[in-house]
Amino acid sequence: MNLYDKYDDRRAINGIGSQLNVWDETLKKYKLFLPLETVPAVVGSTDSVEVDLLTSSMKTKILGKTSIDDKDIEYLWHRDNLRILRNAKGKQLKFLVSYPDFTGWKFEGEIVYRPNDATSDKLTGTATIIANRVDDSETEDVRDMLAKTCFITSIVPDVLDLTTGNPKKIELTGSTSDATFTAESNNEAISAQVAGKELTISATGEGNAIITIKASANGMASWETTIAVSVA
Repeated sequence: MNLYDKYDDRRAINGIGSQLNVWDETLKKYKLFLPLETVPAVVGSTDSVEVDLLTSSMKTKILGKTSIDDKDIEYLWHRDNLRILRNAKGKQLKFLVSYPDFTGWKFEGEIVYRPNDATSDKLTGTATIIANRVDDSETEDVRDMLAKTCFITSIVPDVLDLTTGNPKKIELTGSTSDATFTAESNNEAISAQVAGKELTISATGEGNAIITIKASANGMASWETTIAVSVA
């Protein structure tokens, strides 16, 4: 009789679909924080304390304190991600890592960020999560905790050169059919107007501006995309 089991675990999954989420006080749910190539696992490691009794022939151990290590994550360096990180810096944040099988892990902490060296490869930065509280067990089902995000799915240029009197029109589409769009400029001489799903950028004078386009939908987290406009 063979007492050894033979079992192929076919439920192994890869990490595609994993994401780092942050608590949204308005939605009362977790929303996508940043799209990442590597999603951090912030957990606590528990020390052991040795017990060496003179009345015992064996040294034993008991559980000690739990320590939480800082975690570095690499993100894509661009204006939209930097805005998210800048708004999060210095705040106590509630995070939830979610995995493709709807399991998750919660932790809390602050975040700081910096650029990495620039090369001919993609530009990246490093954000450090300084965690100060972490769950000691996984969350089995995160589905009721997550809010979907309304993204802009059409191609929006990162930089745009304009001349006065020659407006630029950009068609906008969202990740959901009921997406609505708004836009604003930080320069009065360069305007951004949305009519339905069409963005018009025009200029009355020379200068530079950052145009912020926001996609929103009922019950979903909003998302912002920016354009750096130059008018010569």
